[in-house]
Amino acid sequence: AVGAADEVFGLAERLLKPSNQGEAVRYRVVDGRRAHSVRGLFKEYPEGEWSEDALFEAQTRMDAALAELVSLLHGLRDGIGLCASESGMNACADLAAQLDGIAESIVAFANEANFVLKGETDTHAYWIERVRPEKRRAHVRLVAAPLSVADALAARLYDAKDSVVLCSATLRVGNDFKYMSRRLGCSDRFRTLNAVSPFNYLAQSLVLAPDCLPDPSADSGGYASALASMMEELFSETGGRALALFTSYEMMKTVAADARAALERDGIELIVQGDGRSRESMTRALKGAGAADPPRTVLFGAQSFWEGVDVAGEALSCVVIARLPFAMVGDPIVEARSEKIDREGGSSFRDYALPEAVIKFRQGFGRLIRTKRDRGVVVVTDPRIVTKPYGAIFRRSIPASVHTVADAPELLRRVEEFFES
Repeated sequence: AVGAADEVFGLAERLLKPSNQGEAVRYRVVDGRRAHSVRGLFKEYPEGEWSEDALFEAQTRMDAALAELVSLLHGLRDGIGLCASESGMNACADLAAQLDGIAESIVAFANEANFVLKGETDTHAYWIERVRPEKRRAHVRLVAAPLSVADALAARLYDAKDSVVLCSATLRVGNDFKYMSRRLGCSDRFRTLNAVSPFNYLAQSLVLAPDCLPDPSADSGGYASALASMMEELFSETGGRALALFTSYEMMKTVAADARAALERDGIELIVQGDGRSRESMTRALKGAGAADPPRTVLFGAQSFWEGVDVAGEALSCVVIARLPFAMVGDPIVEARSEKIDREGGSSFRDYALPEAVIKFRQGFGRLIRTKRDRGVVVVTDPRIVTKPYGAIFRRSIPASVHTVADAPELLRRVEEFFES
């Protein structure tokens, strides 16, 4: 069974060929023909590079091998179950139940693999991606994700309960809950409560937005260079104690390479996600558990560090949002959901990309103030929060005023004044 599954995944890996980086490719199958996405436009795989017949034959062999394995497990289950009934041994009954569960998992795997590889329903986005786990060899993963979970949640959760309470710090976009209610399938059957925060953000935090850097969407290289220079000065002023949030691993690595030497000269340790340390280990290093004084540490994080990171006290006194967190171009599920909204007459930017980015922006801002005693600064280095019309939506989304600064010296002066006050 393992060999048959390896054959299927070995063939499926060829689906990654159209990707320049070989990381992720979205696909779909229409009338038996498989096509891959090129910025939302689908192009069929060349016959010499892909064969549906070969994949079908490999899947058939895998299904047969898995069916044989399931039959073997069922036979063992029945035999052990008979011994349990005759001897009354609970251990045998438990083992029989475990074997039954393993068999069910194998059947579920076979069904899910066939569903993902067929890629036929327009209710899902399908893609293959290369996964590079820490300390393990790279492998590929096949994914099918629903374009909407609203109907499923309504049927399986809301309709099955007398009442449901949804609680989060980031359910609002702007001043209402309409966007998340649509995404979560709440329809019109909900009441909302916007609870007052226990934190005094106006006194505990300072939010600064320098508008002197290049537009990252127009000049990525120039922006990364200018950002690294600004970060060197900023983190020298704060003595490290900072978390920088990125939306792109590539930009994060570039900025880290440019800033590392200057930070090390100032005695500041730079920790970068993806350098081999676990998320938990990186967070512990930033906290400086057991240290008498807050460590001179800066953590560069992407994706998972925008939420769920809790570093209270002086150890985290500065959060830099390196770029407004719009989803990266080419993300399969974002691309598919955007297409669906546009097909139905909506605006994928207004109705999806922008509210999703605002929610993530609020999550990033929330990394700073974790207790009533915390104080610190948030620096939004993406000038679009000031220069673009939609920047006002981001500014209104957080419970603190956003102050524009003209250049790096003014930024450093405002930071120094805040910490001295």
